[in-house]
Order: sequence, then C-alpha cells, then structure tokens
Amino acid sequence: MSKRIIALAVSLLLILPSAAFAAATNSGPALYLDVWSVTQKTAIGKTFDVSVKTVNALRGSGIFSYKLLLGFEEEYIKAVSVKGGGETGITGPVLLDNNDGAIEFWYGISGEASADYIVATVTFEVLSSGSPEISINGYSEFYRADGRELEVNYGDGDGKLAKAEVYVGDTHIPKPIFEYDGGSKTFYSSLKVGFKKRTDGAEIYYTTTDGGNPTRLYDPKDPIVLTRTRTIKAVAKIGGYYSEETSMTFNRVSDSGSSGGSGGSGGGNGTITIPPPAPPTPTQPEARYHDIDGHWSKNFFESLIEKGVINGYEDGTVRPDNQVTRAEAAKIIVAALGEVPSEAVSLPFEDAESIADWAGGYVQKAVELGIITGYEDNTFQPAQNVSRKELVVLAVRAFQLSAEVGAGLSFADNDAIPAWAADSVETALTLGVVSGYEDNTFKPDNFVSRGETSKIIALCLEIANPN
Repeated sequence: MSKRIIALAVSLLLILPSAAFAAATNSGPALYLDVWSVTQKTAIGKTFDVSVKTVNALRGSGIFSYKLLLGFEEEYIKAVSVKGGGETGITGPVLLDNNDGAIEFWYGISGEASADYIVATVTFEVLSSGSPEISINGYSEFYRADGRELEVNYGDGDGKLAKAEVYVGDTHIPKPIFEYDGGSKTFYSSLKVGFKKRTDGAEIYYTTTDGGNPTRLYDPKDPIVLTRTRTIKAVAKIGGYYSEETSMTFNRVSDSGSSGGSGGSGGGNGTITIPPPAPPTPTQPEARYHDIDGHWSKNFFESLIEKGVINGYEDGTVRPDNQVTRAEAAKIIVAALGEVPSEAVSLPFEDAESIADWAGGYVQKAVELGIITGYEDNTFQPAQNVSRKELVVLAVRAFQLSAEVGAGLSFADNDAIPAWAADSVETALTLGVVSGYEDNTFKPDNFVSRGETSKIIALCLEIANPN
C-alpha cells in the first residue's frame, strides 16, 4: 500500500465516527447557501466567499462530521480554497475540481462545543462576467457523533436556498455617495444622512449595524436619522448586480471614546451619552400609578416613567411585582437607550410569528444593536421570563458598562452563575447596579420583576449619564 493511500485512510478515520456507515436517522437540519459576500466583490480577478450554513448551530444540528459536495459553473468562477465550520476541527481530503465545477470536502468537528452555524466556507475567484449557479449536491454525507448518518434538508423555502445564482464580473456600478446635514460628519445631538440622487435607476441598500450587511432598502423620503456614533455601510444595486461596498462613520461628539458604532465595551470608563427620550405623548399623560405608593421601587419607576422608558397600564397600575418577559425587556432597554423601534421587521427566528406586533420593532432594534440574540434552536421565545443573570448581561451589554473584574464572585451559589454571565454580574456588582441577598446568594435563575428591572435600568442610565 502506498504512503498516499495510507495517509488518505488515516484522514478518513480521523473524521468519521467509529460507526460512520450506520443507517441514516430521522430528518435533520436544513442547509443553505449564504451568497451575500458576492455583492461586495464582483470584479474579474477578485475573490468572494460563499458559506454553506445550517439553521442551527452545528452541534445543535447533530452534525459531527461530513462530506460536503458542491457544484458550480466553472466558466465564470473557480474554487480557490475551502475551510470547515466550527471553532476547531479536522480537515480531511479536499478536492477542488475547477475543470468539472465540483468540490468535495471532508471535515470533522472537534472540541467540546461549537456555536458556529457555518458548515463550510468556499473562496471563489471571478473569471468572467456572468451569473453562475452554485449548489449543494444532495449526495453530501453528514454523520452524528455516534456514527449514524444524518439526513438533512437542503434549503427551507424561506429565502434560504441550496441552489443560488450569483452575479459576478465587471459591472461598473458606481458606489453610493453620502450626503448629510451641514456637510460635517460630526454632530452634537442628531444628524440626517442620505445618499445623492442617482440617474441610473440604482437601488441603495444600507445598514447601521456593526458587522451587519447592507440589506435595508433606502427610501429618499425617509432619511437615516442618527442620534449616536454610527458607521453606515451601503451598496448600489442594478438588475441583480451590486457595486462595491462603501462606508462612512458619523461621530456624535459627546460619545465618550466612541469611534465607530455601539458594539463592544472596551476601554475608557465604559460610559456613553444617551440622548434624552421624547416627552410622553398626549395619550400617556403624567399619570399617577397608585400601586407603587410605598413600594421600594417607586423612585426608580417614576424616573423611568418621566423619561418615557416605562409606561403604566390603562387601569392606573404599574404592577411592579409582575415578571418581565424577553419581549418586554427588549422594549424597555431599547427605549432606555433613546432608540426607536425598527420600522422594517424581518427577524430570523423560527418563532418570529409569535412576537407580538407591539414588540416586533423593539426586538428587531435590539437584535440589530447586538443586545439580544436567540437560542441555539433559532427561537426567540418572546414570552419567556427573564432571569436575573440574563437581565444583568443584557444591561451591561446595552449600556456598555465596564469595571475592573477578575477578583471573582463570593456568593454561596457561585456555582449556579454560568461562565458567560460571571463577568457581567461582577461588573454590575462593582458598579452598584445589582447586589446579592442577605443569605449571601445571588439567585441568578430567579425571574426578575418589573420593579427589579426598573431599578437596574434606572441605575444603568445614571452611570451612562453621570451629568
């Protein structure tokens, strides 16, 4: 047996589970192609990435190892490289056949867990202008950790396709040109931003979200209004072809140490300036809510009610002891940040239809800002009550709070505080946003009430706006 054949056999053994050729199991996840990056780099000689993704995280989908087969039109593009998904993994045999437009890729996931939704990413180079098709071959093979073959679905009929047409080549579409009030990219309270009128009939798509793709259609009658430091990315589209991406950062001068968007919490004292919210509308007058008289949270509620962050109910109550759902938490936090709900709601969650109309725009905005995410099964669960640990993480993330951490927590129930929440809990404790109970416990899994939520958000606002 040649050394080459031995090496190939070893690679296969590393990737395939011990019983790799066992019978297939019930239907598994849906795989689809993400071809967004093609819209950003289309010129001849340039490269672009196409990812094969699954609707659930790899381990959540049951995928442990796989042989992925892809097809493409070699007249227009050629495969340059392919890499696997997951945080870590083992790459086996790779075949990039640019004569027949075929890719065969073996990969095995390693490590304790992976939150990656990417099965594999292929880099293509553009050879000529055209609209080639890329597809996932149905003869691909996927295996569970126990060696059983996993059946998968290809595409889900909801814009997630297993066969996609892309537009590549020298299209010579000019990039969008920004225009903004006063001609200055620096502003004090708010700034209207738009794009110069075009005569070529191009549509403009943009995003103000860090790490987001320009997928929101720009309407000249509805300019973008910025109230915080933001980087806007945009592309122009004509007949399925896109220009290269352009971007511009607009700085609010009062944003402490901010230089490009709201993501992250690094550096400085962690404070940001929140623009004052709009005053209450005539339909929500200066109400007096009788059920907070004598309640420990009264001052916090009144502070947020005055700022228009929290409203009472029509029966003149605030219900301070009611528990808070994920949808309600998203609304409160977005309002506290001085943001407005998104008009265009297009949430990717499996249970998006269960999100009430009043909450949809707020959830969309919270997702866009990177404040809140879904669960591993791609659901949002809007009616799920929020725990203490979850609200602390959301608040620290939303208000970009930071403090010296590392000393560790000393609660009797430390073991109940997961690693992903520990730093946020320590930050909030250091800043006085939350505290423990008299029995030296934190009770991270306790659901928070409206009163507790009002306290945490009100204190975060005080820290974010020290003046």
